[in-house]
Amino acid sequence: MPSDITTPPAWLADPARADDLLGRLAAQLTPHRRERLEAVLGRRTRWLTVALEDIYQPHNAAAVLRSCDGFGVQDVHILENLNTLRLRAKGSNVSMGTERWVTLHKYRAPKGAPANPLVTHPATVAATKALRERGYRIAALTLRGSPVDLAEVPLDKPLALFIGTELTGLSDAAHEAADFNVKLPMEGFAQSFNLSVCTAVCLYELTRRLRDTKAKIPWSLPTEDKRRLLFEWLTRDVPGADELLARWTK
Repeated sequence: MPSDITTPPAWLADPARADDLLGRLAAQLTPHRRERLEAVLGRRTRWLTVALEDIYQPHNAAAVLRSCDGFGVQDVHILENLNTLRLRAKGSNVSMGTERWVTLHKYRAPKGAPANPLVTHPATVAATKALRERGYRIAALTLRGSPVDLAEVPLDKPLALFIGTELTGLSDAAHEAADFNVKLPMEGFAQSFNLSVCTAVCLYELTRRLRDTKAKIPWSLPTEDKRRLLFEWLTRDVPGADELLARWTK
């Protein structure tokens, strides 16, 4: 199961009450900041998501988060089979704080559970299962086999882009779960870009196609998702938000 996902307050399920409380919280910010939150929220999508398998370099992961935020991709799935990812590297500000604005889903091998020799990457298996249950198809970014160009990947259903380490790429488990093997066209001697550049190029192309009005893809967030996300952002952005909400919901 993914970790680091918080339980929303009960009042968020009541649209009228939630809109009232969120409006009062938003009023604590400047008009410019409120407009910025609303504009960014309106461009967020969960139709496309990124899954990082066993990425352990903080600067690479941070750069991916920055790209996801920049292209409006809300969810990032962190798969920790062999490596534990620590996003904050000492002295680094690669992410520019964007981990505050994207939703991280972390999958880890269960502690203390007996090892299953048939499941070498339990976090990957758990993530692919969870994503499929939510209707995602899986695209593995890889040089293995005969991958298709990114431009050929269909977006008529939600898509999860799986990305592995620069040294070894994705695991066999990720390849076996994939609906598509995907590559970026390369015109030089190098076979691939580095991990963070590759992710940024993929997200540019996929989100461009996603938001093309001719494609008629329902990429924007449902109202309920927007409300919950606005709650999360406001509680991080408004000084003393928890105390204010506690007072208003007595």
